[in-house]
Amino acid sequence: MTFSPYEKFDIGINLGTEYLINENAFFLGGIIAANETTMIRGDKYWVAPVRHNKEYLSDEDIESHFYHVRKIASKLSNETLLADSFSRNGIHIPKFNKRMKGFATFFKSDQNVTIESIISEVGEAIVNSVDEVKRCFILGLFDGRGAIDLNKSNNSIRYISLDCDNEIVARTLLGILEDFGLNANYNMARERVEGGRRRENQLRIKDVKVYMEKVGFISRKKLNVASTCFGVSPTSESEVLDGLKIL
Repeated sequence: MTFSPYEKFDIGINLGTEYLINENAFFLGGIIAANETTMIRGDKYWVAPVRHNKEYLSDEDIESHFYHVRKIASKLSNETLLADSFSRNGIHIPKFNKRMKGFATFFKSDQNVTIESIISEVGEAIVNSVDEVKRCFILGLFDGRGAIDLNKSNNSIRYISLDCDNEIVARTLLGILEDFGLNANYNMARERVEGGRRRENQLRIKDVKVYMEKVGFISRKKLNVASTCFGVSPTSESEVLDGLKIL
């Protein structure tokens, strides 16, 4: 009998292979982070989105990110589409509105799959996976939906955050982050001291330098921000996932 270092995995979402490997662990992180589905021609699809305000990054940043993520998806025979092409492909995702640009990768699923029905199994499978698969899952959480919180007064990074309103999901993800050796917490929503829109419930990675050394980003925009703040040039880790870099 042949031994596989990878976890066999079936949660009712077609992730391209019956095992958790680097590529589908990355997209599974994106799926869990977003918790978004759409119907396409009567079938349910889970979405791993990359979405930004138009003012936040350049077309070149989006194109670079899209190029690498599409290459990763192609290994699983899944499609990654730019938001501009959604309507002509019969796809409607409300959060991709006129203020937003980006892209998404789509994964067909059983109709009855919900985030609540899969999160416990996802958490167990990731914790039991090899470190490289854990890393790719964590990358998937923050590469598309995560945000870098900057202290503009001294050009330092406070933390990397992920909005997450589901406390059960958040606690599961917190366990995965801590298991991987990342200092993280779950910050409950509160009013901003400086006023303005109320903060969302957030997962936060506090030791950003450790994250950048152990996980990294594919997003060129996030890499450039981190590289500038730490004064360190990115190093390629494309043998793990296409386009991945660390500091």
